[in-house]
Amino acid sequence: MKITFSQAPFIRISIPLILGIIVSVYHSYFSLNILLFISFIILLTLITNYFFNKYILFKNRIFNISIFAIFFLLGYSLSSYKTETINSLSDKGTFLFKVIKNPQSKNNSIKITGEILAKQDSNKLITLNNYKTILFIKNDSNKFSPKINDYIIINTTIKEIENAKNPEQFNYKKYLFFNGIKSGAFVKTNNWRLIKNNEFNIFKLSNDIRNLLLSKLDNFNFSNKNKAIIAAISLGKRDDIDTITNEQFSNAGVMHILAVSGLHVGIVFLILISIFKPLLKYKNGKIISYIIIVLLLWVYAFITGLTPSVVRAVLMFSLVSIGKVFNKQHNIYNTIFASAFILLIVNPFYIMQLGFQLSYLAVIGIIFFQPKISSLIKSDNRIINYFWGIISVSIAAQIATAPITILYFHKFPVYFLLSNIAVMFNVTLILIISFVFFATFFIPYLNILTSEALNAVTSALNLSIKSINNLPFPIIDNINWDINLALISYVILLLFGFYIIYRNKYIFSTMLLSTILIFAFINYYKYNNFKRNEISFYSINQHTIIAFTSKCKTNLLIDRNYKKLKKDIKFNIKDHITNTGSVITKTGLIKYTQKNDNIFRRKNFIKYREKSFFVYNGEKIYDTTAVMNIDYLVINKYNSWTFKNVLKKFNPKTIILSTKLWPNNILE
Repeated sequence: MKITFSQAPFIRISIPLILGIIVSVYHSYFSLNILLFISFIILLTLITNYFFNKYILFKNRIFNISIFAIFFLLGYSLSSYKTETINSLSDKGTFLFKVIKNPQSKNNSIKITGEILAKQDSNKLITLNNYKTILFIKNDSNKFSPKINDYIIINTTIKEIENAKNPEQFNYKKYLFFNGIKSGAFVKTNNWRLIKNNEFNIFKLSNDIRNLLLSKLDNFNFSNKNKAIIAAISLGKRDDIDTITNEQFSNAGVMHILAVSGLHVGIVFLILISIFKPLLKYKNGKIISYIIIVLLLWVYAFITGLTPSVVRAVLMFSLVSIGKVFNKQHNIYNTIFASAFILLIVNPFYIMQLGFQLSYLAVIGIIFFQPKISSLIKSDNRIINYFWGIISVSIAAQIATAPITILYFHKFPVYFLLSNIAVMFNVTLILIISFVFFATFFIPYLNILTSEALNAVTSALNLSIKSINNLPFPIIDNINWDINLALISYVILLLFGFYIIYRNKYIFSTMLLSTILIFAFINYYKYNNFKRNEISFYSINQHTIIAFTSKCKTNLLIDRNYKKLKKDIKFNIKDHITNTGSVITKTGLIKYTQKNDNIFRRKNFIKYREKSFFVYNGEKIYDTTAVMNIDYLVINKYNSWTFKNVLKKFNPKTIILSTKLWPNNILE
């Protein structure tokens, strides 16, 4: 089964494009001028090969290598250019800011993405360009909420986004960079003024229509939880989903249904195909039906806010529809890669976004593995076939996405099959009924009937997810998994796919060797982690945390109550602790007295094995006669007039500063 260039051109050019982008992101070796020169040489080689191929041996190989090199360099160049166009701003003053994305409500603030257009200087506006910025504005119900295309005058200090302070912490700076943002600011309640902008903007119109539809939910008897879930599943607004609901859906392995994405677009696509199926028996019915389907898919993308995940999925299904109309034998993989190619040309950094990675991996996994899995059980019973179809799709998607989801989240949902059976049926019903509800909300009695049905189905979904979470061991948590294991896993999956196609014993042997290699890696990590004895210093919200790790157990000492930092600890440092193969077994305050697990602590003095610490909080030190030689002096607070006495008293080998302090506050 050899795929030629003419059969699947987008597969052949997308792979080097993706590799070029990734290499550029992590290793920027070449300038754009050098890249253009190399591209010219390769293009000249191609032209020479085309006109004089009878004089050149291995012409197909030269063509393939040239095509690979050209699109690799294209990906590299696009990524390099994109990097150069993302600018950061560090300045203080009054700025003119334009909202370019729908604001998101947080606990006590509004998160707004936009562009800094100008700065006020001596009653003049100095124009600024290409400064995409994120703002956190203190939530004030007395002010109007900003919308897309509105202007805001802000008085604040704009800074470049800080790097992550802890090892393997979620890198918010990198996440924002791949969304074109390098600067951010916090704006106080009285330091901003909204200027409404009524100019036409398609994204603003899209969000206004979505908000209008969502407002209709307030007129009916929906609980807050059900209303938030309906808004998330049907129209992609997930701001109101509470933390407990998020965690329950995540543990069940169905978090993806709470954000409109490829799954929802796929369900809508299948619903529309079923509705317009009768048209197929008429002349040109196939063309007409797919034109209507594509138009309705884009309408759906429009009313859900034209979010990148929905636009990506709608583009994919639009290309699939075009392929079905014009070519009965079209290559579905080529169509999938065509949509990816178009998106990456528009924005090469899409490849670095988790949503992009998961959606394409899931689709490819379903297309390849689902038919093989589905063929294992055949039945004449439609109900059995329906549920087996859901199970086979779930298994296929899970196979393709498991390595990367474990890499990012370090957990695996045990009951994902059960969850997907419950979810697929309910989500399909929620989508169908919600479309009817939004289309008929102005019709008396019918709107009450549809709202009650929608409420009942959503309650059933909540009940099923809650029941799954109540089962024993719903998730395997704290999985020690790194990029090496994820890559080897995908190598095994790729080899498995080739083996299914070619049935080649050498491919099978390589796959077996890779499988042995991954188990060897896992055992190697476990062995090293069990021997690990280390001390780590973390900073969370300017609080000091000291972690003592031994034999896969970690004891945390914190300078404030653990419960108040529990959520932040999970978000900021749990991944690092998990990747050391460890689990948090004990926590406590630094100043308490303790003597266990090789740790002795009394007041601010700590001794762990042979290492000694003193945590200095600005206390007055008078007696410097009895000098203590210690390994680490951790400074949380600084008292300049007594600090020399601290150094005389403790004579530390290493000084560790809290993030509350700047080095020049202490060092002369």
